Amino acid sequence: MIYLNCAATSHERPPEVGEAVLRALEGFGSYGRGAGDEDLDATRLVFRTREKLCDYLGFSHPERVCFTSGATQALNTAILGLPRRHGRVVATDWDHNAVLRPLARLADEQGVQVDFVSAGSDGALDYAASEALLAEPCDYVVCTHASNVTGMVSDVWRIVAAAHAHGVPVVLDAAQTAGSLPTCSA
Repeated sequence: MIYLNCAATSHERPPEVGEAVLRALEGFGSYGRGAGDEDLDATRLVFRTREKLCDYLGFSHPERVCFTSGATQALNTAILGLPRRHGRVVATDWDHNAVLRPLARLADEQGVQVDFVSAGSDGALDYAASEALLAEPCDYVVCTHASNVTGMVSDVWRIVAAAHAHGVPVVLDAAQTAGSLPTCSA
């Protein structure tokens, strides 16, 4: 069989993945739910995994790592779960439906204003425009690190620096780049 949708799903898995799942099913208890050896083994494994992800991604807070079923759930959780005081969010023209749909929901159901950083005719984001949009109060910025359509990579460091200069948190969609490009400065 030739499988052509590897960017969306992980059809081809190394045998070690199945072996690890089987070991977990047969040998581990419930993570964070008990004090028995099997439960503690599960808890330790999850925390070690958080630490390894932090090392891999250049992030220094394993206690802040959350596991979800995938990038779409993670983005929805962040976008819909972050507090909103100003009723305004900044996003980009590059954003994936996993970002656009929850933002549209916030706009429709709660009147949240969504302002977009546009891309020029060359496909690059207008960073000066993003900085101008951040001059007005907003709740957070959602930024795609790399477009899954064009493959263009954003200057995420510039966007994060501009947002943080205004005290604005950033939700980074790194589904296309995590593990391939640096995504965090700690």
